[in-house]
Amino acid sequence: MEEWIGRNGGLRLVAARNFRYARLSSLDRLLEQARNRHYSTFSLYTEAEFESACQTFKDAMRRRFDYPARITWHDENILLQIERSDA
Repeated sequence: MEEWIGRNGGLRLVAARNFRYARLSSLDRLLEQARNRHYSTFSLYTEAEFESACQTFKDAMRRRFDYPARITWHDENILLQIERSDA
């Protein structure tokens, strides 16, 4: 990552920090967000592909969680602090 940043625009990586957040939602809410295209990648699906993916997701979540009203997971993010290099 540092090498790529250094090759692009005279920048350098100062710091990188990982963040992990516990999340909780209901299956209904997650499906509502998907249907409202909450994530931009959903726009890449045809309508048939999207409906099939939603059904697959719903089935998997019902198998994985005893209570579909309380689905838990962790979001993971990275914060990069980048500055212009002196070079």
